[in-house]
Amino acid sequence: MQFTFDRPEEKPPLTEFDLINYETYEDYLDSLYNDLDRCYLQDTNMCRKIAEFGYRRDGNTFSRQEFEQKRKKVQFYLSPLKPNINASTGFRFGDAAQNALALRERANRTGIMTTIIFINYTASNDREISGYIDYAHSLIKKDWKKFFKENQPMYPDRYDLGFYNWKKDATVINDSLYYKTLMSPTKGLVFQNKFDRMLIVPDPFAIIPGQKTTRVRVRTKMYNNFVLIDHILRSRK
Repeated sequence: MQFTFDRPEEKPPLTEFDLINYETYEDYLDSLYNDLDRCYLQDTNMCRKIAEFGYRRDGNTFSRQEFEQKRKKVQFYLSPLKPNINASTGFRFGDAAQNALALRERANRTGIMTTIIFINYTASNDREISGYIDYAHSLIKKDWKKFFKENQPMYPDRYDLGFYNWKKDATVINDSLYYKTLMSPTKGLVFQNKFDRMLIVPDPFAIIPGQKTTRVRVRTKMYNNFVLIDHILRSRK
């Protein structure tokens, strides 16, 4: 079955982005019922039928055809099948920050992984700026080609996950396409992935940054500090 879209660049509704986490329609139905349903019914097929009829979901459950079409549209939006779509296409070797993000671009575009970038740098007038960028979201919203092709640093701004001006003591935090920002009484600022609900702890002193999550500091000449927090959403098959 083939699907065509009049405007492939149009962003699907946010509620449909999590469909990329389900490889099959059955996986999608399995997410709509819980262990209690399984305990009472003792039949996976029956649980799926009930889920398909919409009894275990607020709102409408997608039919098989709707699921396939909407999932395909989300995949197409995140990774359009166009030549040289990656901002790093043609990039070979450069600064360590460029190399690290070039390696991660495809995985972030296809929804396999989301990377949170922490950047600290000194701006004009000796202003120290820190911030967090949702790389997967930023790849959609911003033009990263100059970062890879013209060695122009990409900086966090007031519309990214986090922005802090040390001189003015000004702090801004935002939600992004993939993450919700939260304040924990014990862990401070944390990010919750909107698709698998797992928490990411950016605190450099935290022993573990989160489940299926790794943190690496990259030594680069482009920034004072450059840290990548990689969260795996799904595995390749």
